[in-house]
Amino acid sequence: MGSGKNQLRAPVGVFAEAMMCEAYVKKTAQQEKRKLEVFRTHLELIQKGHFTERGRLI
Repeated sequence: MGSGKNQLRAPVGVFAEAMMCEAYVKKTAQQEKRKLEVFRTHLELIQKGHFTERGRLI
């Protein structure tokens, strides 16, 4: 993206199917750590079946 100074992150959880929770641009190491902790929580909720499917890539 742009001048190459932005790092786009798109974490994907892989279970029986792959699930992408969100995408974001990495700004700082602290923000990256915070986002990954939130992603870990999202994975736990997905495993429990608490999620809304908003689209499917075929």
